[in-house]
Amino acid sequence: MYNEYIDQSTSKESVVMKRAFRIGPKAPFLGVTIILLSLCIACSGQPLSLHIEVSEVITSDGETFNASGPAVNNNVVCPSGTVSDVNVSQSGSAQGAYNHFDVLKKFDCADGSGTFNFEMKVKLENATGNTTASWNLASGTGNYANINGEGNLVGTAIVQGISIFDVYDGKVK
Repeated sequence: MYNEYIDQSTSKESVVMKRAFRIGPKAPFLGVTIILLSLCIACSGQPLSLHIEVSEVITSDGETFNASGPAVNNNVVCPSGTVSDVNVSQSGSAQGAYNHFDVLKKFDCADGSGTFNFEMKVKLENATGNTTASWNLASGTGNYANINGEGNLVGTAIVQGISIFDVYDGKVK
């Protein structure tokens, strides 16, 4: 197959150049390969960033969480739902500047797609009511039965001892 065009770089319009475009027998294979590589990269199981925010009343359950980031955009995690404490136990001494807790949080997706649970090691600063934690995805149901990931939490007291604004950041797949 040839494509003809007039060479505009000369003053003579009569100069016609021919350029050959060849489509070889490997072109369809190359196209399929490119598509498959793109799909493999997209579904390779690379961890995706996750950001969750929730304002919690410490003695209550069922507060709304809102999630965002690539993990939500790629349907690895739902965008919203409710969060509740499944288990909270103090670990270590209650004396000093900090208290430590082992916490299991359950995130229940508003769209009915399932639940996922975070196991956390929480450090509570007694003077401020602020918290820090590391979290691991412990288990899930529905669409999240095989999810895993980890990250950190920063909690800022809204009303010390009553409510806290928790921000979870991490990677999941």
